[in-house]
Parts: sequence; C-alpha cells; structure tokens
Amino acid sequence: MKKSVFVTGLLVVLFFIPPSYSQDFSIDIQTAKEYYNKGQYAEAAVLFEKWLSPVKEEYGAMDTSIYAPLLSRAGICFHYSGQYKKALPYYEETTKIYKAVLGEKHPDYATSLNNLALLYQDMGNYSAALPLYEEALNIRKEALGTDHPDYATSLNNLALLYYAMGNYSSAEPLYKQANLIMNQNIEDNFSFLSPKEKENYINTIGYNYEVYNSFITRFYSDTSDFCNQAYNNELLQKGLILNSITAQQEVIMKSSDTALINDYNTLLSLKQQIVSWQQKPVSERTIDLSVLETQANDLEKILTRESSDFAQIKQQFSIKWQDVKQILLPDESAIEFISFDYHNGKKWTDSTLYCALVLRSFDTIPRMVYLCEESQLKKAIPKTDGGKDGINLAYRGKRSETMEPAIDSVYSRGALYGLIWKPLDSLLQGIKTVYFAPSGLLHRVAMAAITCPDSTLLMDRYNLVQLSSTRTLALPEKEPDIRSAVVYGGIQYDTDTASLLTEAAKYPGEENNLMAYHHPTTKGADRNGFEYLEGAQREAEQIADMLNKKGITVTTYSGTKANEESFQALSGDHAPSVIHLSTHGFYFPDTITSKQNREQLLFNAIGGQRFRLSDDPLLRSGLVMAGGNIVWKGKPIPAGIEDGILTAKEVSNMNLMNTQLVVLSACQTGLGDVKGNEGVEGLLRGFKMAGVRYLMMSLWEVPDDETAEFMETFYREWLSGKPMRQAFLDTQKIMRSNYKGEPYKWAAFVMVE
Repeated sequence: MKKSVFVTGLLVVLFFIPPSYSQDFSIDIQTAKEYYNKGQYAEAAVLFEKWLSPVKEEYGAMDTSIYAPLLSRAGICFHYSGQYKKALPYYEETTKIYKAVLGEKHPDYATSLNNLALLYQDMGNYSAALPLYEEALNIRKEALGTDHPDYATSLNNLALLYYAMGNYSSAEPLYKQANLIMNQNIEDNFSFLSPKEKENYINTIGYNYEVYNSFITRFYSDTSDFCNQAYNNELLQKGLILNSITAQQEVIMKSSDTALINDYNTLLSLKQQIVSWQQKPVSERTIDLSVLETQANDLEKILTRESSDFAQIKQQFSIKWQDVKQILLPDESAIEFISFDYHNGKKWTDSTLYCALVLRSFDTIPRMVYLCEESQLKKAIPKTDGGKDGINLAYRGKRSETMEPAIDSVYSRGALYGLIWKPLDSLLQGIKTVYFAPSGLLHRVAMAAITCPDSTLLMDRYNLVQLSSTRTLALPEKEPDIRSAVVYGGIQYDTDTASLLTEAAKYPGEENNLMAYHHPTTKGADRNGFEYLEGAQREAEQIADMLNKKGITVTTYSGTKANEESFQALSGDHAPSVIHLSTHGFYFPDTITSKQNREQLLFNAIGGQRFRLSDDPLLRSGLVMAGGNIVWKGKPIPAGIEDGILTAKEVSNMNLMNTQLVVLSACQTGLGDVKGNEGVEGLLRGFKMAGVRYLMMSLWEVPDDETAEFMETFYREWLSGKPMRQAFLDTQKIMRSNYKGEPYKWAAFVMVE
C-alpha cells in the first residue's frame, strides 16, 4: 500500500513519554517505528498494542496526549498489514475519544474520521466511508481553511472513493481542486524548507499526483482541461528539489551579503566532511555521521530563511504551460514525458505507465498521449553493458548477419519507435524541432538514433533537444560567454603515493582528507582497477589546441597532475567556463535489498566496494582521477591527499555556477538511479547541483577513437560560431553519416540543459 497518499496522522514520535516506564516504552516505540519504516506493519502493530492497557490505566480512557495517538497508530499498522477487523475497533475508539474530548470541529477528530473512512473503503464498504470522508472534509474546511494541505488530502480521499465507485463526474472537480491547492502550497512554502524537508514533503504528497495521472489516463478526452494541470504539475515538480537548490545557491553567491556567502561556504565544507566520512569503511568511522548531518540541515534552514525573499528562487514555481506555449514557434513542440505507478481506483497495481504531454504553439490545451508500460520499455531498451550488437539492433531495428540469435530475441526490432514515438506521430505533423524532458527509463534512451518505419532515424525527422524540464524554455536565455577552459586527459590511474603527495601540496588549504584509507588488508577489494586511456591524451591536446586558437584561456591536467585536488580547486571563483574530462566514469546500480544487509557488507568494505555498496546513488557514480587505482584496489594512501575517486556527491558540494559546459568524455556518465520527478541521481545531478548549465554525457561505453572523433567534431562545430545546442545536433548528424548503421559508435552521447 502506498500509505502516504491517503492517511493523515502518520506514525510520528510520541512527544511525551510516561515517566513510570519511559525506558521500556521508548525502546518499544522506537522499534515499532523502525518496523513501520521497513513495511513490517504487523510487527509494529504488536508493539503499539502491547502498551495500550498500561497507558490507558495510567492516563485514562479519554486521554488525547498518549492513549488516543497510540490507539491510532496501532490501528494504522493493523490496517496496513491487512488485519482490517483488528484495526476497526482501534479506529472507532480513537474517533470516539477525539469527538468527546476535542469536539466535532477539531482537526484531530477529522483525521480520525479520515482514517476510519479509508479502512471502510479498503474493506469495500463504500457507503460507510462516504459520510465519514464528507464530514472530515467539512471540518477541515471550517477549521483549517480551503488552502490547507489537510483539506487537499480530504479532497483527494473523497475523489478516490468516487473513482472506486465509478462516479467519475463527482471525482473530477475534487481532483482538480486538490491539485491546485497542493501546487499552491508548494509555490508558497517550498522555498522556506531545507533540502531534506523538501524531500520529505514531496515524499508525503507525491503519490497524490500519481493517482491524479492514473485518473486522467482512464478518463481523458481532447476536450478535457485536465491536461492543463497535468502539464503544470510537470513544470512545477520535474527536478523541483534540484532546481530550488541551485536557484538558492545562485542568489546567495550573487548577493553582496558577506555573512550569507560565508555561511554557504561553511555548509559546503561541512558537506564535504560528511562525504569524506561516508567513503570510509564503517568500521573506521570514529564519529557519529548523524551529528554532522544535523548540523548541515540546521545550517541549510538558516540559509533558506535568509535567502527565501529573493524573487529568483520563486520564479521557477510560477511558470505555467501557457508560458512555454508562447515561446514555441509554429514548427516546434514541447513534450513532457511522464511516468507513474498506476492506481485503478481501488488499489495500486504493479504497472508503471508512461505518457506524453504534448504542447504546440497553436494548441488550446496540452494533449496527453498514452505510450506504454515500463515492463515493455525494459524489454526494448538495450543494456548499457550488452555490447555493440544489442545496442545497434535496438536502435537500428534490424539485425546484422553476424549478430547472435540470442541478441535478436531480446530486442524487438523497431520496438523503441513503436512504444515511444509512434503514438505521437499524428500530433507532430509539420514539427521540425522537439524539446523534450524525459522521465523514468526514458533517461536511458538515445532518442536521436531510434529508427522510424521508413528506415530514417528520428533525428532525420526532428531536431531533438533534451531538457531537464521544458520549464527551461520560459526562463531567460543567452548564449554563454566562454573565456576559460580546463581540460583533463592522459590521466595516470596507477602511480606512487610520493608523486600524489607532491601534486597535492600544490593545493594548500583546509585539511579535507578525512577519507584517507589505512586498512591493513586488501581482502575483498576490487583488484581490477582502471586501465590507462591511450587516446585520452591526444584528445585533450587536440581540444585544448582548438580552444586556444579561439582565444580561450586553457589549463590542461594530465598524468599525476590530474588529481582530485586540482578539480576541487576549481570550485567558486576559479570555476572555468568549460570543463572537459576525458577519463573513466563509473555507476553501480543499487543491488542491496535491506538496510541490515548493507550495514553488514559495508562494515569491512574496502576499495571499490565502498562505492558499489553505498545507499547514496551520488556515491555510486563518479569519475576517476590520478592515483584512483590505489584506493580502488584496496591499498592504503597517506593522510593529506584525496583518494582519486571524484564522486557525484563531491561534485554536488562544489560551486561551479560560472561553468557553462561540462563534457564528460567517459563511459556511462549519463547513468544513475532514476528517482521520480528528480530524474537521474548520478553525475548529471551532481554537476547540476554544482550549478553547471550544459552537460554532455554518455549512456554506454563508446570506443576510444570514436569518442575522440565525436568530441573534436563537437568543438569544431561549436567554435565555428554555432549555438551550443545546434553544434551538438550537427555533430550527431556528422557522426551518423560517418558510421551508418552503427549507433553504438556515436548515439551514446546526450546533451542536457
């Protein structure tokens, strides 16, 4: 059950602990919370139920400080575990207590009515649920007002009941009203929250939007204005946390408030310390990370309050679909791809659906088009490590004579076009440029290389411009002024620590090596390491020469000089306009199924395992700098130097707001965990959080020669005077012409703004 859509009064810490049995009570309540968070509701219910009689005896049967909340939580846990008959009397008793003590107009009474109604709804007793939902709605309207999030929750709950009953005409206006209230609450209050609070808030209300999309999918028509709000939802939510963070950073760093800037720099330093400790083996962490994390969160709250009045932070919240439409030319279209777990009105299904919200300059409303289910996409998208045959087949749509039959059976020919673009054909007639923002697994698709039924590629039909959100189109834009560049290539991954110490000494400053690794054994470490990239040095020299000839100041780093310290020193005022990194990249998907298993594995994890086993996707993706093989292979390094593994987490704590373009000439740098509307959690997010405007990445490993050719072609096209977007599109066309039928050699590269 996706619990946070419907139930209010969720499991929280009981603020007052009965003194006569505080220790045992505290232990059991904390354990129950842990069970609850793991989805072990039956175990949590038993612990809550255990304390009902003692609390009732000490505080009385009508107590609202401890006894009634305890009843409610026992009921919620029995409810979630499917034990409806056991949950019912607890919900009923809670409702009676609140009604008698607090009165029929109190919000807590409304919450108890809401939870009881939800139980009846799950039991299929719709006639019993309806009056309870209606009463809760009216109480909240009177007690809290129509702009309160709890009122929106009641609207959503009542709408869902009508949805389940098949009364769609009654559900529709309730969903619309609830949606508007939720969005307004985000616009009004989101800028005042710390990043952690923002994440918690979105997790609390996010499922309501999935129900909204599910409802639209079933009952959408071309005349419905549902899609107006659906498009606005995407403009507001896609990358919401990321964009609010970067907007705040920009406001702070461009202000003249020295104290505010100093606080922000202190926060970055604190976050770097946290990352450093996170990258140490658990057995060697000598501090409580939660203390540092609390300090960082508190400082973020202070910074948020001090900078929240700036209009620039709130600007992103006010963009609507009409603003995007006004920017579009007659031959242009904007597409917001959306993905969501599907609710059929009665329960959550195991389906994740993909749709497209299409907007053209002449549309009176956006159009919503159903595309496919995620299970279909998974079969059609080639594995990034599946080799050139699988990738070529998936995009080219036909097999070669040398291709193994097993590969041909995995990827349906032309499946990507059929699933993603064929449903949009009728809406894109006469369209030449498509601005699109991916969602879910679509982040892993090289759209330009998809083969159409007439054997042309999608890039032949449209100029495809990938954006984090089509919201970008409505924001002020100007071609970046490029004055300086830093280029990395020919990096020595295997070197001695003496050389690393010599190079690290060139970057004096705050001691940052909390991650220095001193484990006495290499047991279990990843001993393979990273091989020297033969073509990277030549690529770096070629690009540096091209930039120099255009009067751009270039600094190059190679060999042992290309250490992690040199990159971190770029933060702040030293950030160049362009950063080009020709090196190894890595990303590990999360394969750990439980927190307990992760903690056990991490306790003595060393080498590359420390990154592979992390629960943070920004620590499971990164770039390899000079000397990176030392730590990766589980060997110790002396204090005073970085470990040579530049994680996305470390990048995210830098200030690269002066950097217009980062080119990651490395394998699989575009991959990461896909997390709801926040998109790809990997190097893309790391560099975006640091403030970079454009990012070029790869979806799979491309051969060295073709990688260098792509990069050199892009810089040549761009430095000839073309806008950055156009230079990238033209580079794709040139590479495609050079390698017809071989998308494996060029289509991996994507540019995201």
